[in-house]
Amino acid sequence: RIVVPMTTLDEELDTVDEISILKVDVQGYEPDVFAGAANVLKRTSVLLTEITYAPYYRGDQPFLNLWHHLLSFAPFQLWGGSAPRVSPAGRPMWADAVFVMP
Repeated sequence: RIVVPMTTLDEELDTVDEISILKVDVQGYEPDVFAGAANVLKRTSVLLTEITYAPYYRGDQPFLNLWHHLLSFAPFQLWGGSAPRVSPAGRPMWADAVFVMP
């Protein structure tokens, strides 16, 4: 076992006035990261993150739930996304998404 210190993006980036691009790749922990980045998200121009269409990671949120959660912090608009990764059966599982601040 090891102890890993944790902090929030709001704490780490409190002196940064503007964030041009923020990439969040945390395998299902996006709601927790967004909750700790409420102020940072308001100063972010572009957000890159994964979205899931079907359960993929433990604790992940389906795309619409995640987007609504994100909107509770800042008025991001979906700009685009990558082609989805698909399961062996052909079901879309996840993709990368780009959100921009209007």
